[in-house]
Amino acid sequence: MVVFSWPYYCFSENIYGNTENAASKAHTWAMNNLLPSQTGLTVEGIFHRYTLTKDATKDSTVSITNKKINGDGYIYEYIDDWNKIPGGTKVTYDAVPSTLGNLFGNGEIKVTGDGSLSDVTILYHYKFDPCHTPLSDPTCPDFQSALYQYLLDNNLLDAPNVEDPFYNQWVQIQLDEQAETEKQEAVEVQEEEENEELSVEEILSVAGAAEKIAPYATVKYDAADSCYRKT
Repeated sequence: MVVFSWPYYCFSENIYGNTENAASKAHTWAMNNLLPSQTGLTVEGIFHRYTLTKDATKDSTVSITNKKINGDGYIYEYIDDWNKIPGGTKVTYDAVPSTLGNLFGNGEIKVTGDGSLSDVTILYHYKFDPCHTPLSDPTCPDFQSALYQYLLDNNLLDAPNVEDPFYNQWVQIQLDEQAETEKQEAVEVQEEEENEELSVEEILSVAGAAEKIAPYATVKYDAADSCYRKT
């Protein structure tokens, strides 16, 4: 038995993954609980594996489809032609243009003509940006900008509402920034004081050195006064 899966992994800012087997219980399935409920999620490809049992002299096709949400026809359609050939197992990964997952309606795999299906696996490969909606996570790069815009749109800067969780987050951000500013100012004051102390120590050090050097000043003989003098 062939097992196919993608790991759930992160690349850059996008998260990639795959669904569970859509056809694990039946040859028709609903998509509403299959894909993660992430805004902006797109389907990037569909993996299908199945075994068709049929008479080699007869015609048949196997189709994998998804209806289009709020529209006619299919958002996805894939057809294998098995006319006048024996049955077998087919494994395919069908890469598709990035398509919003919320456009995918109910799915189905079926045989038209002779034959029956078994061992069916259908997986949807998807990706999404966890920061597509920046307000969804404080770690998103644009969270503060989105938060400020939210406060403006809801008039929360002029009329604060402590029951609004986003307003409380904004207040916390301001408090954190103020605390960080005060901390930085305290560090700068301490550095200035240390520099001043160092300057005093340098002055005292130089003065002390001068006193030590003084006894060893140069002595010259003054012939006019018949005596030795320090210079």
